[in-house]
Amino acid sequence: MPGTLPDSVRAALEGHLPSGVKQSVRELLATRFADRIVTYRELSTRDGVRKWAFGTPPSFEFSAPVYYNHLPDEIARLIGRHDCHQPFVLEVPNVEVHGRQGFKLTEDGEYIVFDFWREPTDRDEHGPSMELAYDFVDALGDGTWPFGGREQSSDVLELELAVPLIHRWASNYSHWTEEWLAQLQGVEHYTEQTGERPTLLVPQNPPAFIPESLELLGYGDDYREWSQERVRVNRLVLPSIRRCWSSTSDDYIRDISGLEWVRDQVLANVDIPAGRSPTKLLVSREEDADTRRIVNWAEVEAALTSRGYETVVLTELSFREQKQLFARAEVVVGTHGAGLTELVYADEAGILELFGDDYIVPPYYEMATGLGHEYACLVCESRSGDLVVELDELEAAVDAVEASVEP
Repeated sequence: MPGTLPDSVRAALEGHLPSGVKQSVRELLATRFADRIVTYRELSTRDGVRKWAFGTPPSFEFSAPVYYNHLPDEIARLIGRHDCHQPFVLEVPNVEVHGRQGFKLTEDGEYIVFDFWREPTDRDEHGPSMELAYDFVDALGDGTWPFGGREQSSDVLELELAVPLIHRWASNYSHWTEEWLAQLQGVEHYTEQTGERPTLLVPQNPPAFIPESLELLGYGDDYREWSQERVRVNRLVLPSIRRCWSSTSDDYIRDISGLEWVRDQVLANVDIPAGRSPTKLLVSREEDADTRRIVNWAEVEAALTSRGYETVVLTELSFREQKQLFARAEVVVGTHGAGLTELVYADEAGILELFGDDYIVPPYYEMATGLGHEYACLVCESRSGDLVVELDELEAAVDAVEASVEP
């Protein structure tokens, strides 16, 4: 069992260490544990590990936004063609799993890490050891001691066949959709090849969207909540994570084919009301978020309401209701946040994403343009973690997005 740190140490690690100190700790840990990691790619060649590939190596094209006031570098670097690895699923014998992050230890005490299909020459600077170091620092913030070898106690819980859908971000809706739900394609391929259905390990006390999505996809009886303690799995199933490394941006990008699979599987199990007119949606974070809210929300909402937009608070809707809403969306306007993940379930819609100028990341650009939507963005003034939207710029962006999806 992992040890527990004193509360004072935990508090310091959670919120009081400067980001530069945390990064220095990560770099130290990455160097210290570089020789104790094994990647999915390396595992796939080892004796005793079974591997099944499926599908074809996907390729996709990211196009330029149809409108922007400032083109963020984070998006500009991604414009162009991307090739991803062929999806696969592994069965690895005798693995221990522990902690909220789901650390996976082989029989030899190695940490298993997915490498986003980086080239081995990138390992020293950007390698899997840094991915592991991020998890280590997060575990220390939880008050646990993530280092050491395998647990020798006979009291360790044992499972025969399981797949870990657990991580520090697993309870985040966007990550759950694009990382963990997408892995179910690998789980299903494993079942097709072996005739066996592994138990899914999901976060403890999961948010409602986790059991709702698993129930919808036919896994309502095939998962168990993760105890965050050590579990010995006789055969651990590891689907490849549906992300790959971008040579243009020095970061990982979403595998669009995995998102397409999630969309198709989910919508096949959701009744979409027939005969309903397409809708224009304004996604609100004002009631259910602490950051990236719109300071001049009343003016923004009034401007878009006058153009026929419907304000939606997604946390007030069930998993199924959200899909029914977005499946008939024509245009979606929203601040960067997990609610924009629902664009996965739209059909050739227009997407306008609002950023604060202090925090710009491109996942919804990737999802939108990769899935065939018309994407636009506005970079707005940040103010204490929220943002101020210039109404003239908003009107111009909405005009462009609406024009891009007109028949």
